Amino acid sequence: MHPGPVNRGVELSGEVVDSPQAVITAQVEAGVVVRMAVLYELLAGAGAPAPVRGVTRESSHTLGEPQPA
Repeated sequence: MHPGPVNRGVELSGEVVDSPQAVITAQVEAGVVVRMAVLYELLAGAGAPAPVRGVTRESSHTLGEPQPA
């Protein structure tokens, strides 16, 4: 996903940026929404995400392999 803004002529040519097939604007808009959601979760104190079933905190660093319960 492109974070925007585009450096015309450096990153991409103007023709590519202005092409009807370009999705840069949509990617920038989606990226803003995702960053807002992440910041909201962090700042609102939603807490840590629920642990994955079968994975302990100690085993979470081993490529997510579940430990026997």
